[in-house]
Amino acid sequence: MLVAQGSDMRHRYSINLSGRLVLLDSSTDPQIFSPQPISPSFDPNLVLSWLDYCTRHHRLLCHSKVLPVNGVKVIDCTTLQIEDYVTNTPYVSLSYVWGKSKDVGRPIETIEGRKTLPELLPRVIRDSIQVTKALGYRYLWVDRFCIDQDAAELKHDQIQQMDAIYKNSQLTIISAAGQDESYGLPGVGARDRPHQFLAQLDGATIMRDPMDPHTVISKSHWSTRGWTFQEALLSRRRLVFTDDQVYFQCNTMNCFESNHFPLDEMHIKDKSKTRETIRSGIFGQNKCKTYGKLVRDKESLNYSFVRYLSNVENYTSRNLSFDEDSLNAFQGIIKQFSQERYAFNHVWGLAYPSNGPRSLDVFVQSLTWMHRKKTKARRRNLFPSWTWAGWEGQIEYKVSPRKNVSFSNALHDLRFHGMAGGSLSLEELDENRSHAVLRITATTLSLVPDVYEGVKKARKVWGIASHGAKLSWSSGNPTVDELAEKFKDTSRWQFVYIGGFLNQCFVMILELGESGRTWQRVGMFRVDAYQQTFRKLIGKHISTFDIE
Repeated sequence: MLVAQGSDMRHRYSINLSGRLVLLDSSTDPQIFSPQPISPSFDPNLVLSWLDYCTRHHRLLCHSKVLPVNGVKVIDCTTLQIEDYVTNTPYVSLSYVWGKSKDVGRPIETIEGRKTLPELLPRVIRDSIQVTKALGYRYLWVDRFCIDQDAAELKHDQIQQMDAIYKNSQLTIISAAGQDESYGLPGVGARDRPHQFLAQLDGATIMRDPMDPHTVISKSHWSTRGWTFQEALLSRRRLVFTDDQVYFQCNTMNCFESNHFPLDEMHIKDKSKTRETIRSGIFGQNKCKTYGKLVRDKESLNYSFVRYLSNVENYTSRNLSFDEDSLNAFQGIIKQFSQERYAFNHVWGLAYPSNGPRSLDVFVQSLTWMHRKKTKARRRNLFPSWTWAGWEGQIEYKVSPRKNVSFSNALHDLRFHGMAGGSLSLEELDENRSHAVLRITATTLSLVPDVYEGVKKARKVWGIASHGAKLSWSSGNPTVDELAEKFKDTSRWQFVYIGGFLNQCFVMILELGESGRTWQRVGMFRVDAYQQTFRKLIGKHISTFDIE
């Protein structure tokens, strides 16, 4: 497809999914967002212009006081030695995918009593050192070498302060090209950028405009990994290397090499943030934010909570090598939300406000996660079944950021029990204590015989209390008919009404565990019914369950 310069930007984003040819008029000044040629190699001067604009003008959004950290190391890019981080010293951080290249496992060398990087380094680390120096910085933080991977306690401490490590860095380099660290940063070292087609025709330029970097980044292998999610989200400024170009995003502005970005025109009058009509950056996009509304002074509690849930949804779409990292790789996000205007606590990754009358309602709403359709969920036994962290697979919440949409808890009682005994309410709970058993007292439903309506056109497959229902199932891949038959065994299966919105109700599905004393959460029904009506139809049978 050949597109003329000046085409509507909305049209550009709808069609540029695989690259295109564009026709540029060389006799006129470039228009905002118009395509432009890309340098065949990394251009530090362009990136420096973006960084300079951000540091000079985005004082509210992109400047933050240095957060306290303990035991952090950084790489001196001039000596390649590993040194203690000195507070207020500017440094760059790196986000990349670990791999299995031959030089990955080489240990840190000790030369004259100082720890030094090995001579053979993965390409991405070599290239990142070069970029760091080209941008005028001296120090670089790389998890592989700045965290002792063999010291479990020290590693745990560093994970707990991951939010501060990335927030304190001036810039995070993101390697979104290739499969792992052996690929390098295109245009920097040995890895060349692909040739960009350019041709002159009667005073005009025909040029190949590459794919939208938002699409490229979202489809990259880097975007499939669990740890990289918080690394990007927690950073103030990101510089992403794709095969074709670099993409820059701070906390308000995003730009890239293949388009003309007149920065003053993109910003409001005082230049403190971009106009709200500008498309927001790819990092942090969720149900709340498509455009650049980033100042959160007037954000409601519900809006903040929906932002948290959206982060959980995006994070659970990613992969982890080890089940034990299910919360570790999200710990920085959890900590960030604990420090915002509306501070949130969490229990096994399920958030609720640290203060206020709605804490219990919000926590029960956190329990309403559902695995997305066609997701192959798998149990992570290190975590309770009632939290999303206890399962592999992308989840979703049915929520709205609107102020007047609130969740009503229908549980009669909710408490937490530890493996060694003891019982605590939500208000009494210390989030550092591992109370893995959730005890709830709730109204139970008898779903037989009306639970299964069969596959009928224009009707919901499941029906509860004469209302259509959507099933989210987490445990295995049984057919609908098999589930309907299983659910007849009421000694093994229980259906618990936990709460809902005005016209949506949530019913948790519990399966009796092997011990015969505790239950496992294995699914959720979302029922299209008004709560007031639903409560009248389901009866008043109340039971208590210990859910692991």
